Amino acid sequence: MLSFLCYPLNSSSGGFMDIKRIILAAIISIFVAVMSGCGDDPFAEPPLHQAAIDGDLDDVKQILNSGIGVNSKSKTGATALHWAAFKGNYDVAVYLLENGADVNASTHKGSTPLRLATTHKKTKLIKLLKQHGGR
Repeated sequence: MLSFLCYPLNSSSGGFMDIKRIILAAIISIFVAVMSGCGDDPFAEPPLHQAAIDGDLDDVKQILNSGIGVNSKSKTGATALHWAAFKGNYDVAVYLLENGADVNASTHKGSTPLRLATTHKKTKLIKLLKQHGGR
């Protein structure tokens, strides 16, 4: 029914990328409001975190370019780097670190990105995080 929206969001010509950016910015604003206490879902992740979970580097870049902080935390205290480490999304982790992600940020339960990468045997991430001072 709303299939006419799919073409503009996937197209890169004719100003459609501007539409995608506007829609993404609106979605981010909604999620920021939800994550700052307006929503009740304890498992909901902010858009940056979800992009890190999905390994979607393009979305990570767009979200950071929209002004969301690289070290923004979810309700559990996790950052996008925690999720990239947990899921083994190396390229996302590299980009987050290059853009100032705190390699030693800890969740409310004390987990760091390195601890998550180690627990889940993400060897490449373990090496990367240690190279950036991860403890």
